[in-house]
Amino acid sequence: MTPGILVAAFLALAVLIMQLKELRGESLENGVSQRWIAGLMVPQVLAVIVLAAAGFELLNLGQNYTLLLFIALQYALAAIWEIYRLSTEESPAKSLSRWLWLVQGAVTAVLLSSFL
Repeated sequence: MTPGILVAAFLALAVLIMQLKELRGESLENGVSQRWIAGLMVPQVLAVIVLAAAGFELLNLGQNYTLLLFIALQYALAAIWEIYRLSTEESPAKSLSRWLWLVQGAVTAVLLSSFL
């Protein structure tokens, strides 16, 4: 077992849950379709599955090094996007989405520190 990657998998699952709660509220207010929300969540769900498999050593870390780096890059860019989105919002952010960037950054930091 690789504890660092497992922690990253649990944090990625927390990000997924936070995003689902945020998008569910927005979809009810703005009429966003459920298919669109499901399409946004596919990369997140796949990242959680891959990180869990790598954490339990079902994937060889040497062979999937690039895949794990790509997942870390995905979460880093998502954190930067959340910071930008929160800085340009006129109304105060919801309490849950205000901390989403921090959890995404934690996924990136834990993931990079576990295999670099």
